[in-house]
Amino acid sequence: MQPEKLSVMEMFSESKRYVVPLYQRSYVWRRETQWEPLWRDIRFRAESVLDTGASVKRNQLPSHFLGAIVLEPLNVGLREVQALGVIDGQQKLTTLQIFLAAFRDFVEPLDDTFHGELTKATLNSGLKSKPEEAYKVWPTNFDREAFKLVLDAGSPDGVRLLEEEARKNWDSIPQLVQAYLYFSDELANWLGPVGEGSREEELDRVTALFYALRDSLQLVAIRLEDGDDPQVIFETLNARGVPLLASDLIRNFVFSAASRDELAVDQLYERYWREFDGDASTGNTYWRESERVGRERRSRLVLFFYHFLTYKLARDLTFANVFEAFRGWWNSRSDISVENGLKEIVEASHAYRRIIEPSSEDRFGVFAHRLKALDITTLHPLLLYLQLEARVDEEQLARILSDLESYLIRRTVCGLAIKNYNRFFLQMIVHLREGSSKPADAVRGFLATGEGDSVRWPDDAEFGKEWLRRPVYRRARSAVGTILQAVDANMTTGFQEAIHLREAPTIEHVMPRNWQEHWPAPDENLGTADETAQDVRNRLIHTFGNLTLLTKRLNSKVRNASYEIKRPEIAEQSALRMNAYFQKQKTWDEAVVLDRGKLLLLEAVQIWPHSGPRAAGTDWGSETGSTPARMTVTVEPSKVLQEAAGLLQESLPTPLTVRDKSERQYIQVLHDQWPAQVHYEIRHKNGAFFAEVHFEFSSGSEERSGVRGLVEELKQRLQDHDTDGEFQERGFAWTWLGVQLPLATSPKELVQSLKEVVMLTRDPIETYFRFAMEEEEAA
Repeated sequence: MQPEKLSVMEMFSESKRYVVPLYQRSYVWRRETQWEPLWRDIRFRAESVLDTGASVKRNQLPSHFLGAIVLEPLNVGLREVQALGVIDGQQKLTTLQIFLAAFRDFVEPLDDTFHGELTKATLNSGLKSKPEEAYKVWPTNFDREAFKLVLDAGSPDGVRLLEEEARKNWDSIPQLVQAYLYFSDELANWLGPVGEGSREEELDRVTALFYALRDSLQLVAIRLEDGDDPQVIFETLNARGVPLLASDLIRNFVFSAASRDELAVDQLYERYWREFDGDASTGNTYWRESERVGRERRSRLVLFFYHFLTYKLARDLTFANVFEAFRGWWNSRSDISVENGLKEIVEASHAYRRIIEPSSEDRFGVFAHRLKALDITTLHPLLLYLQLEARVDEEQLARILSDLESYLIRRTVCGLAIKNYNRFFLQMIVHLREGSSKPADAVRGFLATGEGDSVRWPDDAEFGKEWLRRPVYRRARSAVGTILQAVDANMTTGFQEAIHLREAPTIEHVMPRNWQEHWPAPDENLGTADETAQDVRNRLIHTFGNLTLLTKRLNSKVRNASYEIKRPEIAEQSALRMNAYFQKQKTWDEAVVLDRGKLLLLEAVQIWPHSGPRAAGTDWGSETGSTPARMTVTVEPSKVLQEAAGLLQESLPTPLTVRDKSERQYIQVLHDQWPAQVHYEIRHKNGAFFAEVHFEFSSGSEERSGVRGLVEELKQRLQDHDTDGEFQERGFAWTWLGVQLPLATSPKELVQSLKEVVMLTRDPIETYFRFAMEEEEAA
């Protein structure tokens, strides 16, 4: 084998074809699992080039490894373009060609030189004996037509026409079309103008991205020689190889350095690293166990190094370059002793464990516990800094944590995005390192100066308004329980650190989400020009004024009952201070929800104060009062379903297909690789909507027992997700009914509810059918 390191542009610089053998699978890469990580890697390198400026030399740019490509020379005719068979790496090569085509089309109206260079990287020039020799990559038969259409379209608009044509004909939209449009949109967002006079900045970004592709982003092309067996190599790469984690590379790097220095490697390992590797035989595998990060899971040790290096370097990292970042940090230390470096790592790991395994016995533990409930990890580097470097006393630390918690809780309640938290809190580390004032004052000042929706700290007026009116339960369910627990603790003791509950409580809607059966209709005077009375109620039931905490058992008992039944149960059974309210409150309607919301808000502004002026009194605005003249519009369920079907067709990825049966009061969503008996639906029946996943097998079907187990698993998943649902057996058919929604639910909310059902159920169903197919093939 002959390995050769090539940049992305070098890989496609010569007149050459990379031919994918027919026996290989079709293009399967997808947005979340492959396109997004690849774009993050490319963008990260481009931003690094942008930050270094024009003075840096080409050989000084740090390289970033995108993976290996295994190639086999092919015998071609004298007049044909040189060709190599792709033994491994065809998905990556195809995706890079799609990305380069999107980049090429973006720069065409901007710069002829870059457009020419990118055209050379996407199309072969010179003599060709067949039309397909024009393409650098030649996919399998299944993808060739779509690949040609995308490469030849010449613009995002041209590719969108292909997408529209496929949708119009009820075809599935090819993954290659979706890949191009994804990269095209991301390029437009990153490269596009940011304001007036931004053309020069746009060209700077184009230049940085091109140089990153030319000099920084690297592949290893492994060319097979005579005697190499392509099939054995393919199997080894795809089946037998175990990829090394970043933490494994770090361990090997550190102890190789220790060995070169002729140190006592075994003693260093036992003293400083043994805990990280653990011992499966004794159950000591803490650092090797995984934690969820977004949609993925990572080992705790990799997560620790990611956050530790982010804190040390005060710059944004990707998981793909953790080892590279570690090597740079390790080599830049003033104290180059291996043992001192290991001591620093171990000390930091103890600080990190205090963050992810919080105790509620001190202020730091309470903060870490609430941060975990908010599912925000971008503060972990800052918390490492505060423990390891800031040198703050307990009083300073308590002030800092109070302000940080207020900032996060207020933004969560106000529905403000978290996507810029990583950069914002990294900037705070830099600010603290450079500042001369006390850390607590510096943190408060930094938080208070944030402007714009992405970073600002909501004041009392905004916080109070959103607390009373925003249906926060819909958008931040996990945060609501933590917020209510903090409010109850503050009402009980006056010190928000005191959180002592024997079991995790559940969130109860006092006026239930399915209020139609046991609760009177809302007063029509509550309606406004923008909302009907039902709209107002369906929003207010998800606000803090209508939410409380109960044990799971009590919650199940009173779930959808009338207030006359529910109130005495809560008043008699619950020991929580916030539920003492129900001992005297004899009625429950929208006005009571608002009044109770204001009482809870008084507690919230004490727990999470703002550095700015306090809101005067308790009047944060009223949802009731004089009602302006308005028009009542009755919308037929079929119209709601029809609009929901349109939204689904625009937003659901392949291989899911939408069938609009709104005239028959339902929408069907089918998976291309599942039998039709298993599908999703949004259905109108009995005066409500349902977002469902269906299993319809005859009683004699061999799959029935397996389906029963699968459905029970999905039922548990939906119950754990706190959805309203039921399980029914109708004749010979099984049906799992997911989320029940009121008739007043909007099309957008229907679609969102169905997407949640899909998210919770799709992976187990996928696994079920994969195993079923494997058993069938084995038989």
